[in-house]
Amino acid sequence: MPKLSIAQLAPCEERVPPVKYGGTELVVSNLTEELVKRGHKVTLIASGDSKTKAKLYSVFSQSLRNDKKIGADLKIRDAYKFIGIAEAVNFLKKHHFDIIHNHLGWRLLPWQKLFSAPIVTTL
Repeated sequence: MPKLSIAQLAPCEERVPPVKYGGTELVVSNLTEELVKRGHKVTLIASGDSKTKAKLYSVFSQSLRNDKKIGADLKIRDAYKFIGIAEAVNFLKKHHFDIIHNHLGWRLLPWQKLFSAPIVTTL
């Protein structure tokens, strides 16, 4: 099986893997670690407090929920999600991946035509 260059795009609400809450982040972690174990070149795009054997590109230094300035205010946190997506889109445009695995739901879809790599979205 050929080895792939894979971008895993995780929500920045929680770190990957999550400490307690965070079903999506746990799925991202398990999938990312298994892909690395199988020899694929994986880049995890997530918060900087994430733990992984993949290459980590941090959108924010820590998860949004744990940021003292952002975490408590849901409207501010929602705005930061879009700021994070813009940062991730800029990163993805500058790097080649064979596939982009999107775990952000619909929020990445308006930008999908900017990438030559196919995008898989898991909800």
